[in-house]
Amino acid sequence: MALLTLADLHQIHQNQTPLSSSCTHESEYVISSTDLANFQLLMRQLFLGLPVQSLLDAYPLMAHWVAEIQELAPELFKGSKKLWVDAPIITPLTTGDTSIFIQAHINYGLRQGIPRLYEWAMRPAKMTWQDAVKLWAVAVHYAILPEKLSLIVLVLHPSRSAQKLRLQWDREQQDQTQQWLIQLLTQPTDLQAPQIHNTDYSLLLNLDTIPEVPL
Repeated sequence: MALLTLADLHQIHQNQTPLSSSCTHESEYVISSTDLANFQLLMRQLFLGLPVQSLLDAYPLMAHWVAEIQELAPELFKGSKKLWVDAPIITPLTTGDTSIFIQAHINYGLRQGIPRLYEWAMRPAKMTWQDAVKLWAVAVHYAILPEKLSLIVLVLHPSRSAQKLRLQWDREQQDQTQQWLIQLLTQPTDLQAPQIHNTDYSLLLNLDTIPEVPL
């Protein structure tokens, strides 16, 4: 049995035929990968209710990003609603006789029992293979129709305004992603990542109806 994370898949992917241009190299930006990791840590602390003001004071860019996220997705900051941040989802992948499990860390809430996925990062304003794997994993983990899933992406940038887009999922992309994972882990592949069918930069989601679910 093998447990593979997205980092493991990235390493395997880098050693094979490029999947797509979806991975953004950190050198494209003036901010370091360490600062990006620190921002993700800050967001986890923020949603856990831990004090972060000293970090916001020390890093004005991160404070600006937090303000943009609060403006674009105010529903995330309603304390009465449950939001899982960086939660590990482990999903089995059938590849013949080998037992493989894919682990993806996902931010999500439940609305009427359906996961609503969120991503906040300095990244491309388009679907990446990592997005596809996360959506695939959640669809399998919760045993729900792919068409019921979507990923809300808050795209951050050092100098431009943040963008909010919605990546819609469906059965075709679900099957294509699973096939790509199988090929990636068994043989070199140039299979393309699923394409976006619906992107809405003005989407406003309301999580008011998310029920409280105990940990």
